[in-house]
Amino acid sequence: MSKTCLMIVAGERSGDVYGARLATALKQRLPEIELFGCGGEAMRHAGVETTVDARQFAMVGITEVISGLPRAYRAFHELLDETDRRRPKLAVLIDSPSLNLRLAKQLKRRRITVAYFVSPQIWAWKRWRLGQLKTRIDKMLCIFDFEEGIYQRAGIPVEYVGHPLVDTVEASLTREVFFAQAGLDPDTPTVALLPGSREIEVSLILPTMLKAAAQLARARPVQFVIAAAATIDPAWLESTFLKRDPTRATLRKMANEAVRQAIINPVRLARHRVKTSAGVPDALGDALPSLDAAWWQPGLERHTVSGAAVCTITHSTYDALRHSDVAVVASGTATVEAALLERPMVVVYRVAPLTGFLARFMVSVPHYSMVNLLAGKAVVPELIQSDFTAEKVAAQVGHLLDHAEARETMKAELRTLKSRLGFGGAIERAADAVVRMLEPSRASVSAAQVVGEALPP
Repeated sequence: MSKTCLMIVAGERSGDVYGARLATALKQRLPEIELFGCGGEAMRHAGVETTVDARQFAMVGITEVISGLPRAYRAFHELLDETDRRRPKLAVLIDSPSLNLRLAKQLKRRRITVAYFVSPQIWAWKRWRLGQLKTRIDKMLCIFDFEEGIYQRAGIPVEYVGHPLVDTVEASLTREVFFAQAGLDPDTPTVALLPGSREIEVSLILPTMLKAAAQLARARPVQFVIAAAATIDPAWLESTFLKRDPTRATLRKMANEAVRQAIINPVRLARHRVKTSAGVPDALGDALPSLDAAWWQPGLERHTVSGAAVCTITHSTYDALRHSDVAVVASGTATVEAALLERPMVVVYRVAPLTGFLARFMVSVPHYSMVNLLAGKAVVPELIQSDFTAEKVAAQVGHLLDHAEARETMKAELRTLKSRLGFGGAIERAADAVVRMLEPSRASVSAAQVVGEALPP
């Protein structure tokens, strides 16, 4: 049987993870499929031949784009050259509209079917992109329920699949193990700091977070954990912001990565397989986390920054969110993750001044964070650009720390919001939709049939 060639393109970290999971689901349905495109480490591990690395398109804001344009231009045309050589039957473009809308235009010129997974935020800004999407894609696979109606009214084929994070956002460590590993006091209020997934974001956001941490520490007993994204080099973070020896940090990173690849990842995979196997007692799956939790400290480093106790971790963001009292989160996907874990939060963000100035004339929504946009009201505080100061962060976090009722009210709002994100199986539904586009006559087994549940009508 000849192989079906399919292209998957993700231009950033979250898209890379979604692309990897989608690739795995597609291979289960079409074992003969050949996958190539643009992505990162996750997609490569899932068997996608990434002929262009997603880091070539990693830029934030208008001013940052200017310096990165030559690199992105070369990568874009390398991707097109590979497309011309392989002639895929279908392309799945994931998020990253600045890249993927341009790519979709070129793909349609080549008569390649295009599925777009994770809609551009047309409801927030650049609504004129609807016209581009109508002529450049064959189907939109959206992850928020309200997006479906927008595309239906615009006459664009659409399918609501739910949010992929619903299936994956889960803490793996118990509270006791997490605090033991971090060397933190479980009885002291804990604040998680999530400064973003790109170096430019961290550079603009983390210094203010640390100043706020120092102010909070002077006013009350409190400790902090920086949950570094997998895309952030701990050596760079520690040497730049925490004044640690970069050589020491690099060696620690290498040791942690070796342990993670050789032991931790296989154990976690085994736990997942055992827990999801029919007829296997839950106790067996529940016993496995102790193998990767009781003795290993995941990317741990402790510091004192202006009197504030600060711990940095990698690969354990969900544990940090689950077991902290409050989180300070850079606006983006992490706010959805925090919401799924029902963690009270303060959302912050900053871009370069020129980018921020221009954005004021382009954004047409009353809120910035996805949490508030989905809720249609201010569920969590937002401190953006000039409002993002150490004093304001300290005031908002301090209020949540000092008032348990405020935290509980926010948690209740977040629990309500979770139902808007679907009920699991988003990747399975997306894969089924892609298979139907590839083989319209194929009788696809839906995710609802597999897991015995479906999205509500």
